[in-house]
Amino acid sequence: MYYSPNPSRPLKTVDSDEDTEVSDAYLQLLEQCRVKENALIDQRNMIKRTSGIHPDQAGEQTEHIFAELLAKLIPSEFKIVQRARISINNELRSPQIDILVLKPGGDKILNGINYYPRENVLAAFECKLTLRKADLAKIALTANTIKGDYAVGNINTATFSNVYPTCTPYFGVLALSWEGGDSLEGIRKLIDEVGFSLQRSAVGRMVDCFFALPISFISVFQEQDIFDKNKTELVVKYESILEYYEDSEGVMRLHLPNHAVRDGECSKQKKYSKNTVHNSLVGLGDFLSKIVNEYDSKYDFMVNNYVFYNNGLWAKYFLYEGPVCNFKLS
Repeated sequence: MYYSPNPSRPLKTVDSDEDTEVSDAYLQLLEQCRVKENALIDQRNMIKRTSGIHPDQAGEQTEHIFAELLAKLIPSEFKIVQRARISINNELRSPQIDILVLKPGGDKILNGINYYPRENVLAAFECKLTLRKADLAKIALTANTIKGDYAVGNINTATFSNVYPTCTPYFGVLALSWEGGDSLEGIRKLIDEVGFSLQRSAVGRMVDCFFALPISFISVFQEQDIFDKNKTELVVKYESILEYYEDSEGVMRLHLPNHAVRDGECSKQKKYSKNTVHNSLVGLGDFLSKIVNEYDSKYDFMVNNYVFYNNGLWAKYFLYEGPVCNFKLS
């Protein structure tokens, strides 16, 4: 199993054929994330109750919540700044980005107007009180703007398919809610919307992740179809949902995503529940630990805290037929 958020730089954690023991430390981490998740939901609900009175403050409060959260999830040497712009090739500037995570020392170039060279930025995030389908097209455009033709790494040829490099800085969306609600049934709708919105994005320049409290953490990348080099597959990885159903003998069974249920085996009344070892905050922490570790391997220990999380992720594929987009590698 490979875990790098940049698929061109895979880092092996555990053989997918081996069983992974869930440590007490991981279970404790999971419980801590659940407590924090409930606190975030309370903060979100308070913002929504007061947004009608102070609509201009809702966005600012949301950004502040996520800036505080990121500061607790990554080492302090990676400075977090709010409402900043990215300088691109000393000529262009990105739209204002809600949150930037700077590389160590990256803030030293601050020139008084709060914009930073792209090489100094590890990750950028847009923050939403409620993520809506209508937001996705603009978000994809922002990702393409800040990444442009700047990429890192080489195409990975060690796997069965060619996985394309991910342009940096990493770019993601952090949302306190999704317009489909907190119900787990909404995860699949969100996955589809994310896939369709990015299906024709330039290779490597798309949004790398979506955090939607409390339903799921989603990561995204593209790879070349193993049977047709003129086709590109968009891969959307997400936390699995366990679907319970009653079979023909009256036995309750688990039906996993993307596995077809035989006719007559699935009842009309379905119950959904998150896997007990999955939590959207764990997913966000996992992603952040990976990009920090990719910058400096001394953070291996952070990634190891999340090994079990990656063993139960599922992927959905969206096929794009057409010429593969090219970009230069730095």
